[in-house]
Amino acid sequence: MKLRLLLIAGTLLCLAGCLNEGQKSNQIGLPYYRSADLTPEWISSDIEPIHRIGEFSLIDQDKREVSLSDLTGKIVIANFFFTQCQGICPTLTRNLSEVQRLYDTQPDLLMLSHSVLPESDTPPVLRNYADLHGIDGEQWRLLTGSRTAINQVARESYLVDLDSNEPTQFLHTENVVLLDRYQRIRGVYNGSLRTDVAQLIKDIATLLGQKPNV
Repeated sequence: MKLRLLLIAGTLLCLAGCLNEGQKSNQIGLPYYRSADLTPEWISSDIEPIHRIGEFSLIDQDKREVSLSDLTGKIVIANFFFTQCQGICPTLTRNLSEVQRLYDTQPDLLMLSHSVLPESDTPPVLRNYADLHGIDGEQWRLLTGSRTAINQVARESYLVDLDSNEPTQFLHTENVVLLDRYQRIRGVYNGSLRTDVAQLIKDIATLLGQKPNV
């Protein structure tokens, strides 16, 4: 009887271990983000709908149009800022500059910083900001356009809610979004925290299929 109980107990422990391993295996790799609450989901890429960035058309610091087609096949880092921000934006820019430095020879990486004060952040202003911060205009595009267009891409594509009676309440958002080659959201990070930026760097490497450059 004791032997039977021991065998049953051992079997149950083995099954529990297998279930735990199965649960862990479901969280291997990067998650997907499909809703505005930005809940990470470790799901199969075959599951639909998986949220993707929609069509958009904006202008960068060199007056070049940037649209959805420019994201094709690229790993994309996106954030929102404005050039006169004295709050969180300088920290975000410094941290993203480190990301650019690590991946400056990687043609498959594209960085997009969207101005949330497009009326004042014209292409010449963005060009001056890029020069001031050593931003490579080929890999890192600073985007402006109509406020409607910026709001739409933020809310509908990147799942960032810009609705506010005081726009400056939004302008200091620390969120940095990571997209895979199919314009799907695979990571959301606090760009002001070094630990989050370090994770972003590793996750970029995962999507690029290479070891982290750290």
